[in-house]
Parts: sequence; structure tokens; C-alpha cells
Amino acid sequence: MVEPPRPVPLSVFDLDKTLIKIDSLQFLVTRQLFWRTLPLMALRALGIHGRESFAAAVTLRCEKLMTSETQLEAFLQRIRCEIDPAVGAMLVEHRKQGEVVIASASPEVYVSRFAKSMGAIGIGSHFDQQGNFFHCYGDNKVAYLTRRFPKSDFLWNFAISDSESDLPLLRECKTHQLWRGPSPR
Repeated sequence: MVEPPRPVPLSVFDLDKTLIKIDSLQFLVTRQLFWRTLPLMALRALGIHGRESFAAAVTLRCEKLMTSETQLEAFLQRIRCEIDPAVGAMLVEHRKQGEVVIASASPEVYVSRFAKSMGAIGIGSHFDQQGNFFHCYGDNKVAYLTRRFPKSDFLWNFAISDSESDLPLLRECKTHQLWRGPSPR
């Protein structure tokens, strides 16, 4: 008798202020996209742009900036310096057990490349092929992960995040941690 395949253990790591000590999008906006996003930041501060519309506008600008391989790699190198050692060690251990996903509300254009360099799968906010914006945040993040990593094929083993917006994700996993790092350098 052939046994059905066992579900693959799945571990999900939040990127910003969890795996890395900084908010990568905030860093990118203030250091590399400041003048291109200043009007957007003003509209956000005035309450005219909501979280999702601001994220869409910044993601679009980020995708245009990150078409340069040199700029993308320089940015990735900079955020690699911000990996929290404790969370990075957890990621390495979970990678030995099964599939690891780095999921972030930050733009997928760099989250996916960063994750690949860590031996993981990366998902983030992005525009689909029809031009619709997907904001990888809160319940949207859980819905996307559920479609991409169905519980029939994956054992949702572990999740870690610093954000209460990820509580729905944390609750879906067997074990989880609401991170209150960063650990000392």
C-alpha cells in the first residue's frame, strides 16, 4: 500500500523589523526614492493616500528603479547588513526542515531576490499581469499564502513577525512568535 505524500513543513518569516532590523521600504523611500516619493508622502501624511494606495504608488516607482541590476544589488547588499542574527539563525534551522517563505508588504521586486539569496521563496506587494495591485498585508497575505501553499500539501509549521497586522498569519501556524527584537548587534 502506497502512503500519501506527507505535507511539507512551511515556515513564514516577515522581512521588515523581523528578519531585518529596519523597514526596507522606508529605507528605500527615504534614501533612494525621496524626491520621487515626496508628494506621495505628503498626501499620505494628510490622510489623502491610504495605506494601500500609497503602497501601490511607491511599489510602481520602486519597480521602475529596480530595473537596474546594479541598483538592485546595491540595495540588497545594504539590507543584508541588517539581518537580525537571532532571526537569521531561526531561518537557517527552518530551512533544514522544509520550505521557507519570506513574506512582506514591501515590493516583491526586491523581496523575492532577497529571499532567494537566503535560500527561501519571497513574496511581496506587486502588480499582477493585468495591472492590478496586490498589497501583501494582513488578511491579503494569509489568503495569498493559502492559495500558493495549500494546507493539503504544506504543514503550516511556524511564522514570525513583528506586526500585529500579521496576527491572522501567526494564528494559522502550529507555532508562532510575535517578534519584539531586534537583538543586540
